[in-house]
Amino acid sequence: MESWVQKAISQWTIEGLKLNPAVTVADIANAEEQIGFSFPDDFKQLYLTVNGFVDFEFRGFFMLSLWSLERILADYDKTKELIMFSDHSISLCQYGFNKNKTGLFRAWTHHQQGPVDFIAESFRQIIELINSDSQLLLDDV
Repeated sequence: MESWVQKAISQWTIEGLKLNPAVTVADIANAEEQIGFSFPDDFKQLYLTVNGFVDFEFRGFFMLSLWSLERILADYDKTKELIMFSDHSISLCQYGFNKNKTGLFRAWTHHQQGPVDFIAESFRQIIELINSDSQLLLDDV
């Protein structure tokens, strides 16, 4: 049976998306140390296979991108609790982790000050929402 990671990568490959080569366990550990956050296992599982989309590649109607680990680190603002890893329509909104809450969240501006919207329980679930062009990624919660 095909794993969820293999299924996602297969879809992206069929769609012609350019993907970055995998990161290493050491790369992830270094990123976690820099941002003071431990990525969940499903995030690590995907990134140990593929390091997001090349540059500003995006997929689907909603123009959703999946950032490389390097872009995640470059975008991270130490004064905020959000760790973003994806965006819609060149950062109309972004998706990511909250250092102090469980789940995945959406912020409507690059470095939103106010509350963020809960989107998914797990990283795997948000990848599945991205790959299905789910309206849930944009709906008001």
